[in-house]
Amino acid sequence: MLPVVETFELTESRVAVLQLTEEEGDTLIALGRELAAKAAWWGSSTSEPTRSVISVESLRGGRCSVSFRDVVGVVSVGAKQFCVRPKIPFNHFAFLASCSEIAPRFSDARVALDQGNDFAIVLARWCVDAAEKLLRSGLLSDYADCVEGIEEIRGRVLPLETALLIASGVPRALCDFQEFSEDTALNRIVKAACLRISSTARIDVATRARARQVAFRLDSVGALRVADLRARVDRLSKSYSNVLPLSMLVLSGLGITVASGRSLGRAFLVRTPELIEDGLRSILQSGLTDTAITKRRLMLGDSGLSMNPDLVFGESLAVGDVKYRVLAPDWNKPDLNQIVTFATAFRSSSAALFGFSLGASPRLPRSIRIGDVSARAFSWIAAEGVRPEESASMLVAEVAAWLHVVRTRSQPPNLFSSA
Repeated sequence: MLPVVETFELTESRVAVLQLTEEEGDTLIALGRELAAKAAWWGSSTSEPTRSVISVESLRGGRCSVSFRDVVGVVSVGAKQFCVRPKIPFNHFAFLASCSEIAPRFSDARVALDQGNDFAIVLARWCVDAAEKLLRSGLLSDYADCVEGIEEIRGRVLPLETALLIASGVPRALCDFQEFSEDTALNRIVKAACLRISSTARIDVATRARARQVAFRLDSVGALRVADLRARVDRLSKSYSNVLPLSMLVLSGLGITVASGRSLGRAFLVRTPELIEDGLRSILQSGLTDTAITKRRLMLGDSGLSMNPDLVFGESLAVGDVKYRVLAPDWNKPDLNQIVTFATAFRSSSAALFGFSLGASPRLPRSIRIGDVSARAFSWIAAEGVRPEESASMLVAEVAAWLHVVRTRSQPPNLFSSA
């Protein structure tokens, strides 16, 4: 007889009061810390080793306040299962996620999300789809360092080690050489992600079988190394531009297992802020074809500090920052200070804050001028009954009108115009 599983529906970044044992609470915290330790894999800028993406605080009567910060997915602890939903309606989350650069450009990408599937499961399917596409287009090979005992000398002979081999009765020379092979950092990341998917029980059988087939095809590729996590796509490896971020997300969030006492916990979580930010930037760029919209870093001399706005319009026409939360009617001072600082660093006179509204008629902070910088707020309307395509069109139209005004103000007056 299958054990009875108690299921709890939660919303990311929102506190829920639940009945938990001490062991269950400790296991949740341990899972959260395990995920936080992998922050560099999934875009978080915070790196405190004790920080947890799952917060658990004890209350009276065996109750606990529990919150999952900026992640969606499913967590199982013993006989309890926690389903974490997005903080905005799922259809809007699905639309933004499917517009992100990490989402595969396959026809069923948005359909899979719109059907309400667990996002972690959809992510696994996307990753396998991208890995299969990579195999069809062909893997990249590169020169890799090898140290091996061989009969014919290649590269540099290691004399002491070779003498020990011969003395032990092995007629081989230990050589340090380079070999052209598929055992590269990018291929090791893809293989590790597929192995993770294939061993994750929550993923459907068909997807796990496809992931195993991809991993089998990569049999000449070795195990993942710590240094591999710094691998990036360049001009020669553009074919990995889709599968690499998907694989990194899979490695960071799927199949994390932690034991605390007699309680076993498993997490299938995906971090959301960078996903939403990327999707929003992609939507704005698609709608504003006359303006380049990028995420840029500006180093502040040799101080070691940098400014990293989510959105830079044009060369430095305006800057913006995306906050994956519902905006209040009044300015949040840290947010305001941040976008004004970004604008000052990029020598721009216009800054914008982008957030969300759960109502059809959002109440946003009023436009404000601080020194030479004008700041305003924009809202993605994530209200029930409003289609995400409509929200995207409204936001693009508002930003286009704002940029038109910004351009007009930034242009010097024409002294030779007729009266």
